[in-house]
Amino acid sequence: MSHAMLTVLSEPTLDDPRELETILIASLRALFGDWEPYSCQIKVKRAKAAGYCIEFPASSEGAIRCALVMVTTPAYFSSMLYRFDVIQTKRGG
Repeated sequence: MSHAMLTVLSEPTLDDPRELETILIASLRALFGDWEPYSCQIKVKRAKAAGYCIEFPASSEGAIRCALVMVTTPAYFSSMLYRFDVIQTKRGG
C-alpha cells in the first residue's frame, strides 16, 4: 500500500499535533459519518521546518484534503475557526 504525506500550516497555530488530529477526525466524521474508514489510518506529527505532517494511505488523499477544507471542530474547541494550508505533498511506496 502506498502512502502519502501532507505538510500543513494552521491558522491559528496549534500547540500540539494531537489538536490537529482531533480536528481532522471530527471533520472526517462530519463529512463521512461515524463509521468513516480514514481516521484510523492517519498519523500527525510536527514537521521539521514548520507546521505538521499528516501521513496516510495514498488512496485516502481526497478525503483528507476534504477534511482540511471543510473543517468541523469538536464542541470543546469553543467555536474557533481554523484554516489549514497544504504547503507540501509527498507520495511514496
